[in-house]
Amino acid sequence: MLELKIRHKGTDKYFYGNDIEAVALESFELYKNDEQANEYINNGNYEDYIKDFLNGELRFTGETVEYFKDIETVWDMNYSQTLEFINSLNDELKACIKLDAFNDEYYVEYDKGAYKISEQLTELAEEFLY
Repeated sequence: MLELKIRHKGTDKYFYGNDIEAVALESFELYKNDEQANEYINNGNYEDYIKDFLNGELRFTGETVEYFKDIETVWDMNYSQTLEFINSLNDELKACIKLDAFNDEYYVEYDKGAYKISEQLTELAEEFLY
């Protein structure tokens, strides 16, 4: 599930869908009279519409997903440390780590609850960093 967060008239608005197109079209209801927004949508340019026009935050959401930036201790790592850390993990844990290409951020995806993997990653990150 994707979550799109945008700022509209001073308040945060959230839109949910299974793909970029779904959340873009749902948020488009707020801007359907805007010429530039129409151009993005009519051309099927949903990613740029979200990034450039809406300046929106798009991320995977749900109990099965947790971003590295939200995992204790892992959030302290810079990019090169993150790559080294991922490479140091066993194959079972590596299989749960995905790259969100839209945001260029790593996240954990585990169908039995991302928190289970996140707790392990926190412990391993403490060993890795300290």
